Amino acid sequence: STPHNIPGTLKFSFVHRQGNDELWIKEFDPETRAVRPIVQTKDDKIDYCWLPGRTIVMGSGPKLFAFKEKQDKDWVLLADLSKFGLKDITRLAADPAGKRIAVVSNQ
Repeated sequence: STPHNIPGTLKFSFVHRQGNDELWIKEFDPETRAVRPIVQTKDDKIDYCWLPGRTIVMGSGPKLFAFKEKQDKDWVLLADLSKFGLKDITRLAADPAGKRIAVVSNQ
């Protein structure tokens, strides 16, 4: 997946496939060159976006999930978009303020 800038930091995140085939979102700090795992991806998906407050949003099927570091232990359901005809979320993007999210779906 494409690296993502983590809002409010100089760090970025990326998806890493581990030796056991688990997919993890990890953080890279260019100052220290340290890599730190953040959270395992939801249902082996690779597309996600960041919102302010170190919140990650990820889609799985027609549903949007969020993970807020230092608060959540697992992904939290944000919305089920199936009522809008969405079937499989494939891409996400958020505005810098985190007020709007663009969603692309395979129909």
